[in-house]
Amino acid sequence: MQQRTWTRPARVALILLPLAACANPAHAPLDLTSSEVAWLERGDARTLEHALELADVGTTSLPMPDASERQDPRHDAYWDACALAWNPDVRVARNELLALREERRSAGAPLPTTVRVVDHEFGGDADLVESLVAFDLIGLLGLGPSGAAAELADVRVVRALAQYEEQLWTSRLDIERARVRLAAAQARVAGIDALHAEAERELVRIGILERNGRESAADAEAARGRIDALARQHSERSEAVALAERDLARLAGLPPQHEVLALSQNDWLGRYLQRNVPSIADGARRVDTHPRLRRARIDFALAEAQIRDVAASAWPGIQLGPHLSFNSTTNIGGMLGLSLPWPSSWKGRLAAAEARREGAREAFEDTWLDLELSDQLALRRLELARDRSHGATRAVDEATRHAWESARARYRLQRLPLMEWSDALTGRASAVLQPIDDLESIALAWIDVLDARGPAALEFEAVEVTL
Repeated sequence: MQQRTWTRPARVALILLPLAACANPAHAPLDLTSSEVAWLERGDARTLEHALELADVGTTSLPMPDASERQDPRHDAYWDACALAWNPDVRVARNELLALREERRSAGAPLPTTVRVVDHEFGGDADLVESLVAFDLIGLLGLGPSGAAAELADVRVVRALAQYEEQLWTSRLDIERARVRLAAAQARVAGIDALHAEAERELVRIGILERNGRESAADAEAARGRIDALARQHSERSEAVALAERDLARLAGLPPQHEVLALSQNDWLGRYLQRNVPSIADGARRVDTHPRLRRARIDFALAEAQIRDVAASAWPGIQLGPHLSFNSTTNIGGMLGLSLPWPSSWKGRLAAAEARREGAREAFEDTWLDLELSDQLALRRLELARDRSHGATRAVDEATRHAWESARARYRLQRLPLMEWSDALTGRASAVLQPIDDLESIALAWIDVLDARGPAALEFEAVEVTL
């Protein structure tokens, strides 16, 4: 009975021991007020620097925006910093990377240690109590499923980093495209406003001549209709500016009506007109440095790791540990357990993993081909847009401008019918936006070339153009 009395506390302790391993995560409710304040404060220098500190994930293949320029919205570095700190897709990719890094700490751990206590007559008079502890020997040695799981977790972290870099690269280019579209929209409004102001100056003269019977009512009404059409164009183009501002704010993660969105972008739109084509040394360098290709290569490595992870499930499990029995005496022994997986439990999964590896190989080839096709198309678009800008567009722009200026001067001297003045205004209105359209096409095609060639193509000689 003394032995029985001694073993009861031990049994209770063994039963309560697992409770010590229970996790109790802290509760963190969503604070709507602090969330609203957080996005309202985005964009200023202090908040941006703090956000960049929080966004630091360590060394990446893409350089950080220059610290001396990222405080000025007139520099590209400011918008690159906004992409890094607040772009929604970049934040999702960064959080996934950080989560996988934390999960890696648990990957490859041995199977849970098994503790068993057997009381042959709980609460009765039997004195025999047995206990055993079983350890996952294969897992403790870092072999088999544990080793494969650790390797797979490593590759997943690397893949998440590649995905983060790819998303960061994409967001930077998307922001640059949004800035181009905003600049073009602003330039169109300015062009329409300037032409509208020139035409409106003749309204008083047209009204006087109409009242004095020197202009027909039909011709005067037609002229006023042409001017009203410009006012309608102004409204449409202003709507395009608002949409472009919204897109830029969304991509940069800035609050609406932020002051940087109202800044004129025209001072740098023309830099793409004669900017050198971004180039790289050779195709191999693109494979090593383009985020999309690097991520596709890691996808293949991930598929390889998944094959090894499935293959490791065919290993037998080995559990080894001590065996204790309490009776009138304490006996110490050992236990050995084996678990043999059925082949049907892993053969199908292994074949599926091999099929996914082949799919990853094909996806890498298709990604490379897609970049080559995008590169050639963007180069062709860039060439056509530049030729059009320097050729037909310039000729049409100069001809309609001269015709409009001549019509205005001759009408003031009453040497030109009002209908011809209206026709000159219509011709000028159809041509005044064409140079801006070409500038936008050139800029977007140039960015698409850079997109296809990757960050390594950023080493170029920029030629600044004053419009």
